[in-house]
Amino acid sequence: MEILDAYYNGSFSLTITPPSSNSTFDCPELKSQVIPDAYFRVGPQSRNNITRKAYGDENSYYFQFGRTLVDEKCPYTANKAFVSFESSNDELEQAQGWTLNQKKNGDKFELDGTLTSNAAHYNNYWNYVVNTTGTDIDYPRKCPTLFSLRALLASTGAKMNATVTATAADLTFAFQDTKQPGYTITGSFSGQHWDKGAHLVFSADTIQTEGETTHVKPRAPKNNSFFARNKKWIIIGACVGGAIIVAVIIWKCFSCLASCFSCCCNRPRRLAHKKHVKEMEARDTWHAEQQQGKLHADTTPKQPAHFVAPVPSPAPESHPQSQATQISYVVSPLVAQSYGLSSGPYVAEIVAGQEGLNTAHLELNVAYDALSAQRAEAMIRHHTALVEHYMMLRRTQGF
Repeated sequence: MEILDAYYNGSFSLTITPPSSNSTFDCPELKSQVIPDAYFRVGPQSRNNITRKAYGDENSYYFQFGRTLVDEKCPYTANKAFVSFESSNDELEQAQGWTLNQKKNGDKFELDGTLTSNAAHYNNYWNYVVNTTGTDIDYPRKCPTLFSLRALLASTGAKMNATVTATAADLTFAFQDTKQPGYTITGSFSGQHWDKGAHLVFSADTIQTEGETTHVKPRAPKNNSFFARNKKWIIIGACVGGAIIVAVIIWKCFSCLASCFSCCCNRPRRLAHKKHVKEMEARDTWHAEQQQGKLHADTTPKQPAHFVAPVPSPAPESHPQSQATQISYVVSPLVAQSYGLSSGPYVAEIVAGQEGLNTAHLELNVAYDALSAQRAEAMIRHHTALVEHYMMLRRTQGF
């Protein structure tokens, strides 16, 4: 029946009074700023074959006190000060929260009510947070700063008194806080009649109204830009485009990721083979010394015809320029260029990749079955891609 009720728009303020001070408790009284956008709504029990009694409201009239926020963005409210009352609500099993009285006195109605429900009701609550850096900057830190985290019930002793005329309404209220025992909250509201809605009839002894208003959409979106009109399709297009880009990246990196995954899965077997590789490297070193004449020719064993001995990569801090001519296996041109580096960015990463490439070639040379050879070839591709990646990064930086 909201379109049949009379509305009065105005503002309210409230005062929070602490218990009597003593030797251990001495907190000041708090007064809120004037809170705008408040309203007082009052309407009849029945009108146009519609009755509030149908959902359990036994009062002779209905009232609601709260705030109307017509702005699309919730405005700032000092100290988060809110107070809201509603005498009944048809969305609850126990619909009636307040017990109300009314009295006709000439051209005005005198109203009063008491919150009598022990069950929580919609729109019966209050809130206040002390702003110790703002208007309440001198408020003692030992005193409570947060009030009311629960709905208002009969235990708070909430009461209201109102005087309503054809053009104005004044309301006072009082109740006890539930979070901070002993604190009393009092407040007042003053508002003017909203002439676009229903108005009170003073020819009867009970609250009655005439006229009505229509439902509006005060928060209907006003943005008519291209993005607002096509927001859904823009988001869908962005998601599809992002999915395509991700798919392309995964496809480009698949071979490298597959190699790394294979390497990780076969790590136990590679560790078992590591000892064998070290033995082969020791034999290669001995053969190299034999070729350089450090051992007598008669004692030099004949080297297998198919074997080539790569020279191990030096440490990063002493990387020789001539190493590119010492390798005995085929590498890509970019990897070959990397063996001549000794300074600049990514040298440590490139040298680590060269060492991994050398080890992979050694493993390939001594592979004892097809699986070992396949794994070694995968690691060769992996370390080659790694070295080429850092070489390209150096080029982009001008090295």
